[in-house]
Amino acid sequence: MKKITSALLSFFVVLALSIGAEAQLVIDDFNSGTTTAQLGAGTSSSPNASVGILGGNRIDSVVVPNLSGAEFFGSLGFNNGNLILSQGSQDEIIGGIEYNGLNGTDLTGGGAFQNFLLDFTSLDSPDPLPGVLQLSVTSGGVTQSQNITIPDQNSSTEVSVNFSNFGDVDLAAVDSVALQFDFTGNPGRDLQLGSFGVSAVPEPGSLTFLSCAVTAMLLRRRRK
Repeated sequence: MKKITSALLSFFVVLALSIGAEAQLVIDDFNSGTTTAQLGAGTSSSPNASVGILGGNRIDSVVVPNLSGAEFFGSLGFNNGNLILSQGSQDEIIGGIEYNGLNGTDLTGGGAFQNFLLDFTSLDSPDPLPGVLQLSVTSGGVTQSQNITIPDQNSSTEVSVNFSNFGDVDLAAVDSVALQFDFTGNPGRDLQLGSFGVSAVPEPGSLTFLSCAVTAMLLRRRRK
C-alpha cells in the first residue's frame, strides 16, 4: 500500500511540474520593439529595423481594411514583454509576424522539444476564435501551416501545438516561422501574447490521458 501511495505521489508531482513548465526554447519574448502607432484604413506597417531573433529577423505587419467605413483603428506592436494586437470595435484587421533569416535553425533542440507553445497573457473574446491565427513553418523551400484556435477570455491562456502537425517540413533546419492573423468577421477582438517558443512538455490532453492511465494501472495492482 505504501509503495502504491508513494508511486502515485511521485507521479503527480512530476505531472504538476510538467504542466507548469515554461517553453524551454523561446523564439520571441516580445521584450524588444515599441507598439505600432494607430493606423489608418488600408495602411500597412513593416518596420525596416528588424529585431534579432534566433540569429534572424522579426518583421511585423498589420493592415486595417476599414470595412465599416467609420473607424480607422488597428495596431500591432510590442510593449512590456507582450505582443499587443488591438482593433476598433468595428474594424477587422489582418497581418502577422515573420521570423526570417533563421538559416536552418534546429527548433527540436536535437530532438528534445516536441511542441510550439504560445502563452496568451490577455484575451478579449467571449468565445474561442478558430481559424483566426495561423502558424507557418518553412524549411528548404517547403512551407506547412496549422490553424490555431485562440482561447476565449475565460480559458487557459497557454496553447500548445505538437510538432507532428508539421511533418512535411524539417523542424531541425528551419528557415522561417510566421504567425499570421485574420480577424475578418471578428471585429473588436484584442489580445496580448507573452511569449512564443517551443517546449518538451506534452500537450494538456496527453498529460491527462497519461495521468488516468497510470492511476488506473496502480488501482488495478492494488486490487490484486
